[in-house]
Amino acid sequence: MLRAVAQPAPATVPAAGQPVVDVRNVGKVYQNGTLALSDVTLQLHAGEFVTLLGPSGCGKSTVLRIVAGLGKPSSGSVAVDGQEPEAARRRGHEMAFVFQDPTLLPWLTVRKNTELPLKLRGVGRKERERLASSAIRLVGLTGFEQAYPRELSGGMKMRVSIARALAQEPKVLLMDEPFGALDEITRQRLNEDLLDMWQAAQWTVLFVTHNVFEAAYLSTRIVVMSSRPGRIVADIPVDAPYPRPPEFRSSPGFGALVSAVVQFLRDA
Repeated sequence: MLRAVAQPAPATVPAAGQPVVDVRNVGKVYQNGTLALSDVTLQLHAGEFVTLLGPSGCGKSTVLRIVAGLGKPSSGSVAVDGQEPEAARRRGHEMAFVFQDPTLLPWLTVRKNTELPLKLRGVGRKERERLASSAIRLVGLTGFEQAYPRELSGGMKMRVSIARALAQEPKVLLMDEPFGALDEITRQRLNEDLLDMWQAAQWTVLFVTHNVFEAAYLSTRIVVMSSRPGRIVADIPVDAPYPRPPEFRSSPGFGALVSAVVQFLRDA
């Protein structure tokens, strides 16, 4: 069921044509001299759900931020849908980012927080309302449009953060440990909801987590990184089909996948 390969082609998503995200030989050295990344090469094709997994400080979030155009590599190249990441991010429809913290503005309602990136891009009021309503419905917050962040649970705040990203109708969704601060039951429920939305919209997702179980449940591929300087040491296709019900987490295949990934992490 599992193997580590350089360029996988998982059964669930065909890898053909030009990659949507193309990271080539990327290195990153910070101004203080810290070597964060070394020769990272990674391609994501349309519709894949790829998870970056590795020890703390290995550069997972650095890769994500470089793909998002929020930082520049010291060497190598990055393209998103054939463009520089900054250009893709400015176009709005190409890419959206969900951070570890919901980063909601406390004086804005759920609807206004969801509309905010669209308003900043100059999208008209009616179109903003349409896109925000659709995103709020997708994340299961219908009825909470006029609530403020202080009135929401942690899981609901993260749903608003995801809705804010989805309202931009991105091709590429970048997620940096979005569920790390949540309790396990809420986390599992949001994992299930995220897969439902991904299957419906077929975004290309690059997801960062420390949680092996989360990676195994969500992914079409799991990319394991070494400790700093971050390098890719395994690229593991997950052959389990979608949809993945909650029972998948207790299946023999899931257990075998988790064991294999844990071994790669130990070797890294």
